[in-house]
Amino acid sequence: MSHVTLLLPPETERKLRYQASLQGQTLEVYLQKLAEREAALVNGVPPATGKSPTFDELTAPISQAVEPTGMSDEEVGKFFEEVVEERRAERRSKMK
Repeated sequence: MSHVTLLLPPETERKLRYQASLQGQTLEVYLQKLAEREAALVNGVPPATGKSPTFDELTAPISQAVEPTGMSDEEVGKFFEEVVEERRAERRSKMK
């Protein structure tokens, strides 16, 4: 791991220490996690928010992909059931 030295105005340091203490972290750990979250954004990876996504958030990409196909809910359900069964069969065959 590399070392970085930051020169912060005293008020900024005080605010950051306060934020770190609210999360039960040292300033160093807080800043490291902050930097890691920002670096992840650069690579297109969303930061962990600490909350679970809603069902709609999880399924939005699927809904957007299926909508133009005109498939009914039943057809989509059947399609996913078939895909899941195929994957299970593949896994079972690899276990043998």
